[in-house]
Amino acid sequence: MHPGAYVTYRQVENQAVQYYKRYGSKTGFREIVEILFRKNLYHEDRIAFPKVSLWSMLDDTAFKTLLYKLPVRILDPELQPEKVPNEIAAEQIMPSFLEVYAILYTRDILEKLHVHNFFEIDYVLSGKCQMLFENERRVLNEGEIAIIAPDSMHDLTVSDDSTVVSFMLRRNMFENTFFALLSQENPLSSFFRTTLYAGHRSANYILFETDNSRDLRDAVKNIFMESYLSDPFSGTCIVSRVLLFFSQLLRGYSDSIQLFGSANGPDAHTDLISVLQYLQRHYRTADLSTLASRFHYNPSYLSRMIRAKTGQTLGELKESLRLSRAETLLRQTHMKVEDIAAAVGYESTDHFSRTFRRRYGASPREYRRKAGEV
Repeated sequence: MHPGAYVTYRQVENQAVQYYKRYGSKTGFREIVEILFRKNLYHEDRIAFPKVSLWSMLDDTAFKTLLYKLPVRILDPELQPEKVPNEIAAEQIMPSFLEVYAILYTRDILEKLHVHNFFEIDYVLSGKCQMLFENERRVLNEGEIAIIAPDSMHDLTVSDDSTVVSFMLRRNMFENTFFALLSQENPLSSFFRTTLYAGHRSANYILFETDNSRDLRDAVKNIFMESYLSDPFSGTCIVSRVLLFFSQLLRGYSDSIQLFGSANGPDAHTDLISVLQYLQRHYRTADLSTLASRFHYNPSYLSRMIRAKTGQTLGELKESLRLSRAETLLRQTHMKVEDIAAAVGYESTDHFSRTFRRRYGASPREYRRKAGEV
């Protein structure tokens, strides 16, 4: 294929629709692109992008029109053959100078289960799409966002004029952005770190239900801009824009999080998230008996599940929450140490001080003094 040559998403979709009508069956995205190149229907001219400083300035109709004009390139053909059956590597589709790459799903593409060595974030901007994950099928509706972990067998397909986009994030970039937001000492953070980034192959995904807010849509538009402008600043800017996207997602929709995996059903994952969210609000008084009764679990089973999914015992989680809140109060208020100890659930100020020192390497008073010097 010609270096620098490209076809557009509109061409791919039109060709896929024609192929389906003619043969009564669908074929893959790469095969459609190859058909267009064999027909010499590719472009080599410079791409004309909108003359606006940010693509978020485009309204939704103009942005959708632009999406279909964006280039689809085939990278080095030698990287294309699957080294592992049904595996797609980042190197096959992502420019080497980008940590994130944005693509558009086009309609009437053959469904084919596959795995990635990168994280995939799928967002339904309008309409709906079909998602096949392992052996389960579901519909993703407008506003829903799925974050799919590496090594998860899956595929998404569109069969109408819905607008569904996808961000591909290299492992290291995902770790440096999404997990930076989830590095606080709280049970949800522990849960996602353990479940999404375990040291073994683990098929799972997180689902957010959003109201498709203007802020999220604008963030998507600007992530696409950085993916395709490819100027000397794109690599740095796209990381910042993805970080903003995740921050907005967690700020506005963390209560809607659901997690699904191949080993456990979605109900168990969703219930555990509910348990952890309850614990974040009631860590001063909640105990194993209270949690088990409220969420209808056997206490021993709930204790094992919390340990398996977060890497911490219930007692360790409660202590982390207490100390994290105490650390904030020491930095941001003038409350007395004994009042802070009581506020976060410690009956003894001495016990609180010893526990705080083990965690932060200084007594509460020393920590407050050093924090004030910074």
